[in-house]
Amino acid sequence: MIQNDIAEVSPVTIGNAKGTPLCAEGEGADGENTVLTRKGVENSMARRNHTMERRKYPRVSVRLPLEYWETDDARHGGLVENISEMGLLIYSIQDFPVGTHLSVKVFFSSGSEFDGFQVRTKIAWKGRHREPQWKGYLYGLEFTAISDEDRQKVMSFLSSRIPSEGTDAHVQSFL
Repeated sequence: MIQNDIAEVSPVTIGNAKGTPLCAEGEGADGENTVLTRKGVENSMARRNHTMERRKYPRVSVRLPLEYWETDDARHGGLVENISEMGLLIYSIQDFPVGTHLSVKVFFSSGSEFDGFQVRTKIAWKGRHREPQWKGYLYGLEFTAISDEDRQKVMSFLSSRIPSEGTDAHVQSFL
């Protein structure tokens, strides 16, 4: 559980590089139901990676396990697709409405050690996700609270994976 050294995080709009929301409450920007596939996410990310990242908080593509819960008695597992300074994109089989607050623990290796960080989040958007052998949901989570120690872990994790072209100064300014 996140303790007393919590820093409030201001909400951000989840959207494309032009600021257009990707989707809200299971709908795309055009009002149609959003159905995403892993290949669609990868293709979209590949197109963005060919151009310079214009987002305020660049996303880093990852494949990391996570545990999340709305209440301590019902914990679930999922997979992180990407991470930024202000949020996560995750896959899950659980169905939650947009606006739900979740505690999230992300696990990663740090050298030969196993590490992780914990944050409080809010579901900013969701979409259905389908693959041949799997059906579930894709969630855009925005950070709402994080301890100083876990913020440092996130920043360290990101700075080790973001290309250094001007990004290190941005990462340092966030600390």
